[in-house]
Amino acid sequence: MGVLLGEGSFAKVRRACHKLTGQAVAIKTYERAKVTDPQQWKRIQQEVRLMERLNHPRVVRLFETVEGPKRTHLIMEACSGGNLCTYVKRRRRLEEAEARRLLDQILQAVEYLHVREIIHRDLKLENILLDEARNVKLVDFGFATSVAQGRRLHVFCGTPSYIAPEIIKRTDYAGKPVDIWSLGIVLYALLCGCFPFSGATYPDLYKHISRGAYRIPEWLGGGASDLISCMLVLDPVRRATLSQFGGLLIPFHDWLHRKEALFKYFPGPNSEGQQLVSVQNLSRAVIVSASNCCHTWLSTAFP
Repeated sequence: MGVLLGEGSFAKVRRACHKLTGQAVAIKTYERAKVTDPQQWKRIQQEVRLMERLNHPRVVRLFETVEGPKRTHLIMEACSGGNLCTYVKRRRRLEEAEARRLLDQILQAVEYLHVREIIHRDLKLENILLDEARNVKLVDFGFATSVAQGRRLHVFCGTPSYIAPEIIKRTDYAGKPVDIWSLGIVLYALLCGCFPFSGATYPDLYKHISRGAYRIPEWLGGGASDLISCMLVLDPVRRATLSQFGGLLIPFHDWLHRKEALFKYFPGPNSEGQQLVSVQNLSRAVIVSASNCCHTWLSTAFP
């Protein structure tokens, strides 16, 4: 085992090297003795099952799982560029061009999950890794879940600064919109170097999130501001989406400078085998104007 890359309540992640191939890997080790809650162990098993299904260039690959009497080891793809939180802190904030490139790659990963009805539920800068070429790799599926289309979720989970208002309400919620809210927080943090919502305590933070009150700095470009405001909509039904109709389709937003749709497969119950869809093949009727989204602005000072 090599250098320690990260540590949580139940697991440590270390860098290692395959003796025969020389390939660098990351090994996430769960200590069974520390996992005393049966529900937590079920979540770990769920994480493994989900990662075994995933194969996408923007998602960290799980190569193998090694079960032992005291420990469970997840042998995964290594990323030498660290996480996006550290990257942004070093630069204070990112230029729009770089933020656009990174968001584009993050959206590819999340869209891949959503087409397969997988909800991440913990999208944040720390869970977005960078490889040696500064390309995105999404990681940590500890809160992720696979849901049947239309089924509601109820578990209170996520990271406080990124958590969606409907989760804070502790009522049943749709899965995909909570990921979109977190992506809005991620984009805001990339461009502004801080979070849109803050509080001295968690209840105070949750109160501000529930009100949807935040401010976008005047120096931020209008396109980026508009996209953020369409993702940070209190009503999940009116929130921007990746591949569902009913709100602004993020792939078509002008700020992304896209000529083709983000999603590879038209959304539906059998998305795995459906045909590629491009912008040119979609009716203009499904391209929803950003003006239909709820724009929520803050009156307090920007931190």
